[in-house]
Amino acid sequence: MPNAPASVSQASPGHPPIMSVGRITMENIAEFTSGVKQYFIYKAVAADAHVSHVSFCFDDPHVAAWIDVNNAVLTALTFDAFILRLRAKFLSASWFLEYGKCIASAQHDTPFTDWSAAKRQANQAVA
Repeated sequence: MPNAPASVSQASPGHPPIMSVGRITMENIAEFTSGVKQYFIYKAVAADAHVSHVSFCFDDPHVAAWIDVNNAVLTALTFDAFILRLRAKFLSASWFLEYGKCIASAQHDTPFTDWSAAKRQANQAVA
């Protein structure tokens, strides 16, 4: 897997987000999830079709192959269960340690609003 983090782009709420090739992190999973949920609302996608509507939204060939091989199982899941499986499969083994470092980091010279926003963002990513 690449070392640079994947990015998430979404043309509009009427289109699902696309996750690029790159390392999957809690942050880009959270960004992808947020965009997908906006898409589901905007397009009124039925809950039983959630995963099938976004299973093609990953540019990384490893993720696409995993989805293709496990398509029957994954498309039967709720979207939240799908995301949990994605996290379990593609997050680095040390993601929780990286998250802990972010949460435990001191403010130092960072303005409080920037520091607290980073903490909020890290907490939202694991929610």
